[in-house]
Amino acid sequence: MRQLKARRLLARRLPLLAGDDLTVRREAATACLRVAAPKAGAALESVVRDGTYPDSFLAREALARWRDKGLIVYGV
Repeated sequence: MRQLKARRLLARRLPLLAGDDLTVRREAATACLRVAAPKAGAALESVVRDGTYPDSFLAREALARWRDKGLIVYGV
């Protein structure tokens, strides 16, 4: 994700926000928070709602960090 950010290519992950794999959706949504916050936030909320541990936990943590401090995991 850091390499994608450095190349300004994070938006290429947006199609993954609608995928069936909750881990892929969570990872993509976390990376896309800065480039598409509403859509990425909604994707993370869906993982919180529909996922199991660890995906739901990690999605909830990513949302909390984003909403509270504007932070995203992985330094992205």
